[in-house]
Amino acid sequence: MCRRESGSAVSGAYLASFFLPRAKRDGVYAAWAFARLIQQGVAADGGSGDCCSGAGTIAPLLKSRIDAMYDSPHGLPLPQFRDPSQWTLIAVADTVRRFDIPRSLWHDFIDGLVTFAGVQRIATWRTLDSHLAATGGNIGRIIAAVLGASHSEAGNFAAAIGRAMGLMSILRNLKILIASDRLLLPLEDLARFRYSERDILGGTVNDCFRALIRHEAGRARDLFRDGVAGTCWVDGDGSRMAAAAMVSLQLAQLDAIEREPDAILRRADAQRSRRPSLAAQLRQLPRAWRIAKRQAADPLPNLS
Repeated sequence: MCRRESGSAVSGAYLASFFLPRAKRDGVYAAWAFARLIQQGVAADGGSGDCCSGAGTIAPLLKSRIDAMYDSPHGLPLPQFRDPSQWTLIAVADTVRRFDIPRSLWHDFIDGLVTFAGVQRIATWRTLDSHLAATGGNIGRIIAAVLGASHSEAGNFAAAIGRAMGLMSILRNLKILIASDRLLLPLEDLARFRYSERDILGGTVNDCFRALIRHEAGRARDLFRDGVAGTCWVDGDGSRMAAAAMVSLQLAQLDAIEREPDAILRRADAQRSRRPSLAAQLRQLPRAWRIAKRQAADPLPNLS
């Protein structure tokens, strides 16, 4: 159940998970599926309210559910009466206890989602990166807790990978976001490349647009590079290779965006639904192996 929910949302998750021990594989899927449930709850609520001021209703409800999950065993109906969300809850309740995931990461993730859901325009890269840190960055830290690490800074490296994946999600879904009048690329970057808000809302594809997208893709690649620096501290029980495989599979999609930035605006729904073939994913494993075998003192592998 959790594998189906998370695999549909995280491209490459299924292949990367094969390298994990069974308990960690189940834990990663449970965490991803639960994050997906939270995202759906915030989206259904409309992201209303400022999480910092206490307005809105969804954040307190979600946090209270998480607190109950941490503080007491999660009671569920008999198996024949359970729905998918209840199966996810019991799986993640086991995961947070087994891998000692701080509840504050879930709370911060919820606050980040609620705040980000109400954003229609982003002024600067610094602002966008703070949103990415609150959302994808916290999920990266949660996954790092499941994978295990031998260094206190491992969570920061995992957060960089989460931020990169969040930026890639914006690029892949740019057409869909624009259709709902959400422009989540920094306005300062549009100005830098002389590509106006009117251009992007009108779907104009030109050299300015291509330069803008390649610039944002370069930022994602830099974040992946920052995150890869910490994979050497992930547990060597297959978790390191799983993390490296996920990064490599995401980098393959980033390569495609850089090669053909026009596709982002010209294919209305293809970017959301299309997934790389198994053969295409397997071709990324040599790069994953180079990442996974790196030691702390070694130079970073070429991610291009």
